[in-house]
Amino acid sequence: MSTRPSSGLNVLEVKILLEALTVSGFRKYKRLSLSGLGKINCLLGSNNVGKTTILEAVYVWACGANIQPLKSSPISRGGDASLLFHDRNENMTLDGINDGQRECFTHTLHGELWEVQHNGETIHGEADNFCPAVFIDSINHPVNIELLSDAYVQEINRIFPEITGFTMSSDSINVVRKDGGIIPIYLYGNGLQKCFYVLGSMASCRNAVVCIDEIDTGLHHSVHSGFCASLIHSAMTNNLQIFMTTHSIEFIDSFLEASQGDEGIKIITLREKSGIVTARTLNAREAMNARDNFSMELR
Repeated sequence: MSTRPSSGLNVLEVKILLEALTVSGFRKYKRLSLSGLGKINCLLGSNNVGKTTILEAVYVWACGANIQPLKSSPISRGGDASLLFHDRNENMTLDGINDGQRECFTHTLHGELWEVQHNGETIHGEADNFCPAVFIDSINHPVNIELLSDAYVQEINRIFPEITGFTMSSDSINVVRKDGGIIPIYLYGNGLQKCFYVLGSMASCRNAVVCIDEIDTGLHHSVHSGFCASLIHSAMTNNLQIFMTTHSIEFIDSFLEASQGDEGIKIITLREKSGIVTARTLNAREAMNARDNFSMELR
């Protein structure tokens, strides 16, 4: 359990940007509905069930009528944005609830022309995101080191005590060590890089949706506890709604322990049968009881 002092914030007290989402005609999903979304949402399920697709759908909804991020990596998956549309059909809809209000974005392809409607009204010209959004995968690392605070460095130091800071050179982010050494971050293992980029991305934005694919990749179980506590703390203090995927039951258990049973944290398990995907949602306390009392397999 983390010994970090309380921030004075509870996950339930922080505004949830996306309360529910219905996806139609997007990627593999002809239709899928998710409700009761929380401040932090951990998506579980077997390979190819559509966990990453849900992250992408959330990100596309947050982008609203701004289609430019959808045409670039990682969302386009190689540059063919038409693959966002189910079976290459012409329409896809991301129908969300924000602050109790319906915010629905329908995308239509007319050959090379991409049209977006917001709540039934066509948006003309370039548009900004509906709300700030960040997508983090194993390739995409959107960190602005100039925005990283001393508090962020302290978070990393709690996980990796030998690290005291970061600097930026012309071609690399560098790690400052307690022994005075300065080493390019790319010479470190995946675990430190994952912590730096994920927590750094979260520290660099406010009031945003953050989608993190395979959040546990590269992380040894010994750093799970500190990393999960830092992730939850960052989400609370920066007002971030997190959507993330994982396959690791060790990570899930560490995450649930760090959550202290907060009901604003959700575990969403996806199952596919006969081509239809369904979702089971538990809050953190329900998931902890399932693990502790029944050794229930959440994945």
